[in-house]
Amino acid sequence: MAEIKVTLIHPTDNSELEVQFDDNLTANAVIEELINAQFLSPLGSGICKYRFVSKKNDVEFRGEQTFGQAGVKENDTVRIIVW
Repeated sequence: MAEIKVTLIHPTDNSELEVQFDDNLTANAVIEELINAQFLSPLGSGICKYRFVSKKNDVEFRGEQTFGQAGVKENDTVRIIVW
């Protein structure tokens, strides 16, 4: 477990948000926090889901996968996509 600082890119307007958290947080946990902080909007119960894509290694991850498992490191940039 390591504390990392990453830049997240919004899925529709390309705005950036610099955040810091433990790399053992899951993608779902981070999405929930971003919705609570009103950086993202809830998607409802449809088939669309948020996912992350690391710009450094082009790894896509979601759900219960952690940022550490996806290889995200300090100062990486991660794009949020709707799938």
